[in-house]
Amino acid sequence: MKSSRGTAWRAIFLTAALVGLMAPCAQAQQNPFQSLTNVLNAAKQQLQKATNTPAAGTQTPPANPAPSAPAPAAPGAPASSTASPASASANVFVPPTEQPSTPAGPLDPAKLMDVAGIHIGMPIAETVPILERIHPGTKVQPDTRVPGEPMAAYAVSLYVYHPPPSDNVWVNYTFDTLQVYSVSRSVGYLPLISKGTLLAALRKKYGPETGALSFDASPKTDNDITKIWWLSDEQGKVLHPANMSASTGTPYGCTVKAGFGYDVVASYRTAFRDVQNGKLSVETFCDSTIILYVEIANGSDATLVGNTRSMLFDSALFRRSTIAWAHHLDAQAREQQQKALQNANQAKPNL
Repeated sequence: MKSSRGTAWRAIFLTAALVGLMAPCAQAQQNPFQSLTNVLNAAKQQLQKATNTPAAGTQTPPANPAPSAPAPAAPGAPASSTASPASASANVFVPPTEQPSTPAGPLDPAKLMDVAGIHIGMPIAETVPILERIHPGTKVQPDTRVPGEPMAAYAVSLYVYHPPPSDNVWVNYTFDTLQVYSVSRSVGYLPLISKGTLLAALRKKYGPETGALSFDASPKTDNDITKIWWLSDEQGKVLHPANMSASTGTPYGCTVKAGFGYDVVASYRTAFRDVQNGKLSVETFCDSTIILYVEIANGSDATLVGNTRSMLFDSALFRRSTIAWAHHLDAQAREQQQKALQNANQAKPNL
């Protein structure tokens, strides 16, 4: 700024000197002092434009203040593609409408959330011993065999009714790689447990939550919380703060594609049959997430808890696996059809 101002003033004085030299040759009626004044004024205006500095003795109206930039997203948060005015004012981000569900590398179960010690991505062989240690002596049961599907390849369960009053665990596995993609747990408490103690334990294990509700409204205190979520990517990074969807009442509009327990298996079968029938849904941001959803049932008052239901679900693994299983079944069907055709061509007629 200083060097440009000096250059401009040097141009003024050089111009003034040139005018002074030319003044004697000018016409008699022209006032040389007036010409010099005009040149000086023109040069001064150029200087003001170059430096964007008001001249002395002038007043410039204040410019309209620029809108403040939205707060940056929290670490681990997905980049925002679009943001509504409401979300910007609340300093929350809106997830992209589409995002690949392919993980950056192989799943590392140790880095991912767990329920009852069962981590997302665990192979089936490692999970049954963990379940057996929860309540020694309780039998871990496989789901009922379905023709054409492997025994115990998609669900096992653990039922305990005392003590505590109840503790039911369901684990669901992918049909292709036999990895955990969902864990559900329902626990009853007698005596009742303090909600503060429960929430403290949840946050210690999973970190700050992605979002929470008091039934269908925003909680004013922890004692108001009846629903709580943690969303992470497949590298274990929890996403927050939450942008609660008004239409679904869930963080970023992401919902678990199944209910608790065996309902997950039904959703799995429906999903891969949709793929077979050409009804694969468009991939969205939610298809790249792992969701932990916990329902809290109040006891005699809001400070006490009588029952909790936890649902851990890897939406990304679910989608990849259902697509892979549908393609596997299609390949099997084509192979069987080719064999049947080959046998038919080799058969000899009886004439």
